[in-house]
Amino acid sequence: MPSVLSRVSELKRRFYDYAPKKSQEKIDKVLEMYKDKANMNFKTVENMVMALYSPSLFGRDKVEKMYENFLSKFQNEEAFPISWTRGMTNKEKLQDRRDRITGTKRGFQLHVVLYTQEKKLDPKKKDEYMSTQEKLPTKLKRTRGLVQITRMHITVQAYSSRLFEELKWKLAIRGTKEFRQLYPICLTDKDLAERDRKIPGYIDAIYIQDWTAIGRHGNYWKNPEPAGKNPKKATKRVATTEERRAVRGPRITRKRSGDKVAIAFKYCSYQIDTTKKSFKDALRKGEHRASECWINTIYDNFQDKLLRPDKTKNVITRETILEVLGRTEADIQDGLSIEEVLPFFQKYKLKLRVYDVFYNLIFKYDPEVPNFNNPALFCVTDGDHIYTLNTDLDRLAQKTTSDEYHLTACPNFYTPEKQAEKANYRVVEHIDEIMDVLRELGSDEEEKVVYLVHKTDNLEAIVWQLYDAGYRPNLKYGIGKLSWVSLTVNKTTFVFRSQQLIDWAIDGCMEVSDAGVFNRMHDAKTEFHYQLFKGEHKSFYDDQDLEILDECRTIANVGWLKSLTGRMTSSKHRPHTISRSSLAEIDISKAYTGAFMRIKAIPVFNEFDIWEPYTGQAIKKLSLYVVEASEFDLFFNKQFNLVYGCFLKQLPVMPSIKAVKHPSVIKKVDYARLVTELWGTRISDDNEEDQVLKKTMQTAAMVCWRSR
Repeated sequence: MPSVLSRVSELKRRFYDYAPKKSQEKIDKVLEMYKDKANMNFKTVENMVMALYSPSLFGRDKVEKMYENFLSKFQNEEAFPISWTRGMTNKEKLQDRRDRITGTKRGFQLHVVLYTQEKKLDPKKKDEYMSTQEKLPTKLKRTRGLVQITRMHITVQAYSSRLFEELKWKLAIRGTKEFRQLYPICLTDKDLAERDRKIPGYIDAIYIQDWTAIGRHGNYWKNPEPAGKNPKKATKRVATTEERRAVRGPRITRKRSGDKVAIAFKYCSYQIDTTKKSFKDALRKGEHRASECWINTIYDNFQDKLLRPDKTKNVITRETILEVLGRTEADIQDGLSIEEVLPFFQKYKLKLRVYDVFYNLIFKYDPEVPNFNNPALFCVTDGDHIYTLNTDLDRLAQKTTSDEYHLTACPNFYTPEKQAEKANYRVVEHIDEIMDVLRELGSDEEEKVVYLVHKTDNLEAIVWQLYDAGYRPNLKYGIGKLSWVSLTVNKTTFVFRSQQLIDWAIDGCMEVSDAGVFNRMHDAKTEFHYQLFKGEHKSFYDDQDLEILDECRTIANVGWLKSLTGRMTSSKHRPHTISRSSLAEIDISKAYTGAFMRIKAIPVFNEFDIWEPYTGQAIKKLSLYVVEASEFDLFFNKQFNLVYGCFLKQLPVMPSIKAVKHPSVIKKVDYARLVTELWGTRISDDNEEDQVLKKTMQTAAMVCWRSR
């Protein structure tokens, strides 16, 4: 069923441009009402638009009367109330409905201006009405008979941003439908709800100056969380205060983690002391105190950078920060939330931007009168700690809410490039060995990348060592296990990679403890892949090809092979039997390599090669056929199978062929030479290890090539 928006667009496209100028404004009014009002029939709207499009055909007086009746009927708010979901697409409506059913709400930060009637202002009690963030201006600002009382940032919960989009830069006055929609949402902010509880009915209008989406969360703590394997026998636990705060929003979560120091983030850089022996000692700063990450961040950024109006330095000390925040040594140990540090930025008129680890802006503060002499503070939070952003901040400041990261998968098979330099991996066992590498590289300003592998291929040990030191690294996973751990210090990026040859399959597992052996193995594997996977050998597959490949591709035989008993011709004749113990096991590396070396040419399919019904033509060796098996065996182990013509010609009985695809291009190859060159390369001085590594590389490459 077409959505409201699509119907509005269709009516505009058909009638708006060629309608009389006087009617265009009326058509806009009709379509806006249809887009906003519930219970409106599309046929009625379409007839009204058609009448306005051609008033001479219907009669101008009649059309004018129809328009007046239309407005008087559909402006009745009780029968036709405003529906904020009317302007949504079908996908947005389904998302909104799913969120309402599951109780999943999104968090939003609103910058609002609150208004009241001037008669409600009591000079003796005005301090009770004021926000803790901003005070009443000395000169009252009046709008529509109302008085502005404060500007403030509030964190609210709503199912969608539709209402905020509609009411941005608009004044919602008490008694209107907009106010009835907006005010309950604003009361989800605890400060505003507390104000309304103490002084109900004090706020008479709300003006949305700006809004920012800060994430989504559900009713996680509506029911206690079960623990244990059996939910029926599980003990129930009640969420802690900090867990409830984290669910409601990062703005009110206290940042007090004392074991975190640094994080691998695009806009963070760290300079550590290379004279220290351990990475943990080098990462920490002596003047920083545990559980006081906000104090540490403010002190690091504004210690001697703030300027007074006369351009003299306004030196900030720890005591100054505590005094501005109204804190003491006794109550600072529990950490601070974003709300609790706002007084510092309000006093010195500083901008504040807080991001999450997914590069989403979750909080921003702009003073009413900004101070351009002093820098803004950019930081990132991972839940219970604040990290300072200090790299490429101009680019980050230009990032908009629409600049989101999207995960995409390229349909093209990756073909490796020719390796320009030899591999230079270092084998390490502990993160403290990073300090030796930094001292060896020196302290120049050039950015560098150092590749490392763990001696026993235990990247989990590296991760926990970094966590213990206070560093949160970047992690990448493949087939359910760690394949990449990276961190950056002193403009040097250290990348720990898994020794596994391919990170998307279980084949290719190995463990090498010598750096020289690993580098030679990596170079041999890279050269082998470069010679094997060439861009000119790639075929083009459309959606139909992908469906056929998914349904009919060859699958490995899995099962328990029993002994084979021959046919019994008489009761006195004992049939010939092959016992299971005498069956030869198929070695995957030998089987794949043997068949691989016999390939002398490969087909390459392009956009013009399509599937055709098979009508009895001659079988071609490199054409691809879809055949239906009449009975199952080790070769035809599915009902429909993909088979090349060279194998069909070897079958004693021709199966039922359904379709064929002929290649436009045939490429000659010499895969036997690749295998010969690989086995001619010396990788390890240990003969047994050398053979194992070559077999593993060869098998992994065969798996990749076979599934390409």
